[in-house]
Amino acid sequence: MANFSKSNVPQFSVEVYQNAFLPEGGREVNAIVTVTSTGGGTTGGIPLPRAAASPGHVPGYGPGPGQAPSAAVVLMVDCSGSMDYPPTKMRNARDATAAAIDTLREGTRFAVVAGTHVAKDVY
Repeated sequence: MANFSKSNVPQFSVEVYQNAFLPEGGREVNAIVTVTSTGGGTTGGIPLPRAAASPGHVPGYGPGPGQAPSAAVVLMVDCSGSMDYPPTKMRNARDATAAAIDTLREGTRFAVVAGTHVAKDVY
């Protein structure tokens, strides 16, 4: 008999898109990375209990009044050899990462990943 229950282990998939064609003389390549997680700790579509009722919601579900939904953010920083020159590139990447972390809402879970030919957890 098939087991249709949801796994308790999260499954991740990653999609990367970049424009394969640089304009003549172009030196900058941007990528869009989408990470999707399923399983492992999800509610299976069942709303989470709500602390109290507020207008326009189903009583008993979702975040309570004045509470934002929980969030998680992963910041990926390019640490490949192309970031070595000029030296300001890596310094600017570190500054941008710090600025992004400073803008996170209190209680937001986050991680920083250094990307070269492999991904490495930095924080």
